[in-house]
Amino acid sequence: MGRKGKRAATKGIRHEDAPPADCASSDGKERAAGTALPMANIERLMRQVIPKGFRISSSSKQLTHDCTVEFACFITGEASEQARAQHRRTIRPEDYISSFEALGFDNYVETMSTYIRRYRGQHDTAGNGNYALAHATVPPTVAAPDASRND
Repeated sequence: MGRKGKRAATKGIRHEDAPPADCASSDGKERAAGTALPMANIERLMRQVIPKGFRISSSSKQLTHDCTVEFACFITGEASEQARAQHRRTIRPEDYISSFEALGFDNYVETMSTYIRRYRGQHDTAGNGNYALAHATVPPTVAAPDASRND
């Protein structure tokens, strides 16, 4: 199919109707595999939690990988719907937290909130966004350094 044919074939699909890139379709087949999780990362995480000396079969690795990708797509789909409902095109970390709550994964909410808070704290102190600086409150007992003092 030529360039014009491809464009005409996808022209009628709106953004919200387009399927997520790496999620399984309703017929169980994998869609585009451009950004799927690397199998080595999943295997490394699996090896951290099983006792030393145990083996992991390749079918177990593949099943765990597929479940991980499907879970990520499931949560991302809900977060995307929430962003879209608020007329936004960008999914924020808070959308993931509320999707965990909406889907009944309450055990992940506190952990994810802590991670996001720490992540922002580390990256904002390095000068990458100033989120923490803009929202930080200085305790009244801490005084600003005196510029006239030369210690």
